[in-house]
Amino acid sequence: MTDYKNTLNLPHTQFPMKANLSQAEPAILKQWSSLSLFEKLREKNRGKAKYILHDGPPYANGHIHIGHAVNKILKDIVVKAKTLSGFDAPFVPGWDCHGLPIELNVEKKIGKVSDKLTAKAFRQACREYASQQISIQREEFKRLGVIGDWQHPYLTMDFQFEANIIRALGQIISRGHLQQGFKPVHWCVNCESALAELEVEYADKISPAIDVRFRVMDEADFLNRIPRERGYGLIVIPIWTTTPWTLPANEAVALNPDIEYVLVQTDTERLLIAESLLVSCMQRYQISDYKCLGSATGKVFEGVILQHPFYHRQVSVILGEHVTTETGTGAVHTAPAHGIEDYSVAQHYGLPLINPVGGNGCFLPGKKILHKFLPIGSGLASPRGSVMRLQVAVRGAAVAVGLAHVDADQIQLAVPDSAFSDDRLREFAHLLHRSLEHHRLDALIMVKMRVHGRDRQVMVRVLNARQSFR
Repeated sequence: MTDYKNTLNLPHTQFPMKANLSQAEPAILKQWSSLSLFEKLREKNRGKAKYILHDGPPYANGHIHIGHAVNKILKDIVVKAKTLSGFDAPFVPGWDCHGLPIELNVEKKIGKVSDKLTAKAFRQACREYASQQISIQREEFKRLGVIGDWQHPYLTMDFQFEANIIRALGQIISRGHLQQGFKPVHWCVNCESALAELEVEYADKISPAIDVRFRVMDEADFLNRIPRERGYGLIVIPIWTTTPWTLPANEAVALNPDIEYVLVQTDTERLLIAESLLVSCMQRYQISDYKCLGSATGKVFEGVILQHPFYHRQVSVILGEHVTTETGTGAVHTAPAHGIEDYSVAQHYGLPLINPVGGNGCFLPGKKILHKFLPIGSGLASPRGSVMRLQVAVRGAAVAVGLAHVDADQIQLAVPDSAFSDDRLREFAHLLHRSLEHHRLDALIMVKMRVHGRDRQVMVRVLNARQSFR
């Protein structure tokens, strides 16, 4: 039988037929270590052109994974190629020893900073944890065959490294490159710590959506900006928001400069709404009887002064390309401290940053968010120090309503017995209470009720509510 193996022209090699890498690789790495290969390469290429590959450090947290392997192996290929090309290419690995991943793992073991655990003790525990993780990852990186100065890595928790950061920051400041200020950042209310973009995970969330009036302060100035019929009632710009908790930080209302807005007359007031959203808004407000008085693009309303819905301050209309007509009213409530788009447009207008929310996600202690009133009962009380008079018109018949400020937290009404039927007085009081609770100046509300067995509409204008109930 012919042995065809001897007829083949094959190379002769000392490589074994079986790689047996699980035993061969550790032996290779041990040989490199015994030769002090990294130091010999430095000595061989000393004085030659430098090639420095800066190692973006991994977190000192947990065992390495495929992402670490790809990162370090690709870097090692580049460094070795440059070394073989005659460059002095020392690779100095590093570790990021600060951040949320380390803190979270330490919290699982010893808890958060509290009366029983000082911040100093917590930081020391984080240092010890990071040191342990560095030792684990260093051996795993070396097992990948990466050649580097593993005995002298750079660690962000080294005191010298931290001191150099401060020195570098000082040079940046001295050269005028640092701007001090505030801006919105991703924040974890449980950890009370800032989050990097890649640390944020998004989930579907159901939020309350509300429409809020912003009343125009100077009616004449507003009407001069838009060709229209005059109409009657307050002029308001309603906004739609799914983050009502940001309203205390409101500093402006944004309109899109190129969107067409219409001024709409309703039974009680005039509303400025994006033309393409008018129908949906009227359906949401359950208003069927309305009339368009005029229209103009958003840019003509820039600078219009509005009354904040429940604070004693005024805000202005600004312009922003981020305003769309996908939903809402075409007017966007703007809180620069609570959103990057709001922040960006606010920077253009020089608006302040107001943030009444603490690191735990709650409003700051002592911050009065809304002025609260106890429910108004339907029973009549004798006025003690009347501070306001309201004029109520029932189909043209004027009815005087006395408003008595009984104490700091309770308001009661004094309404003539003949004014309304008893079963509708509570409804009237409830709606009036809501108007006062929102502190609208010259708040105009329409109350539908039955009076003496007949349907009636009652128009109530609350004059100077803010000045009377602060």
